Amino acid sequence: MPTSVYRTALFLSQLVARLPIGTNLALAHLLFTLLAGHLLQSRGALFPALATTGLKDSKVRAAQAALRDGKWSIAYLLKRLDWLLRKEAKAIAHHINGWQPMPIDWVGFYRPRLKECTTKHFNSQAQRALPAIELGMVVRLKKVGNRLIACLVTTTRSGDTVELLKTAKAQQGNKDVLLADSQVKISHLHEANIERFVVRGATNSWFAHFLRGLANLR
Repeated sequence: MPTSVYRTALFLSQLVARLPIGTNLALAHLLFTLLAGHLLQSRGALFPALATTGLKDSKVRAAQAALRDGKWSIAYLLKRLDWLLRKEAKAIAHHINGWQPMPIDWVGFYRPRLKECTTKHFNSQAQRALPAIELGMVVRLKKVGNRLIACLVTTTRSGDTVELLKTAKAQQGNKDVLLADSQVKISHLHEANIERFVVRGATNSWFAHFLRGLANLR
């Protein structure tokens, strides 16, 4: 088995080591299944994905029970992950002229058959918003060798813009600059009291058309 697989298994073990006995092993199985991509192959079906790893039926049921009823939280695991990365000292915070980018974004889990789904997420292939469950994400950029990696800091369980901005504000340090897509408006930033930010402008804004006009005059 490749060294990288052993290294990943060791890191996952350290990540869940302080969770309650039973939950820690079951959650390690679940995270390894996720990283191996088996959930993509099973189209999100948990039991077939876990079984693909070679786990016995009892271990599959234990992993499902840990996900549903285990004593753990995403917030704790993210704090533990940050501590492990700082302990290894191989992932270095990415800075641009002394400022550290802090991107935010949303990920949508599309549910076209979910009845009365009240939330939507934009799909680039369909070019429109489709029924989906949205999660907000706040990340920090770190460099490992020549690779730039987005490390998750915290999440929100909705697509509400201001809620995610306020969550990011609570994590924002003195050198963090929030980066956001064009769906974030200046009014949202003011409401969340965000002072340091970079937001992509809309491609069809009047200012963009104005700049194109100047370019054509040349």
